[in-house]
Amino acid sequence: MEISNLILVRQVCEIHEVEWRFIESLTEKGLLKIQIIETEWYIPIDELTVLEKWMRLHYDLEIGMESLDIVADLLDKIDHLQKESRTLRTRLNLYE
Repeated sequence: MEISNLILVRQVCEIHEVEWRFIESLTEKGLLKIQIIETEWYIPIDELTVLEKWMRLHYDLEIGMESLDIVADLLDKIDHLQKESRTLRTRLNLYE
């Protein structure tokens, strides 16, 4: 991945007024992907929307860090069920 597609974590922390530990915790839980180049931590640009989602859940809705992985699991299950529902509707429409 080119460095032009990456943003320094410390810059993201300053811009979004979020603590470094928050991003580190998300990374440890596997909820956010970062890249380490030399000694600097970078966030891929396409991961910014993921970070913003977790920030809204944690700071705006006051969901604790320990609960974010549970929320992630539930969101994955909802996504899977929605895909399955679309597939079943498509198959049902074939028989109508």
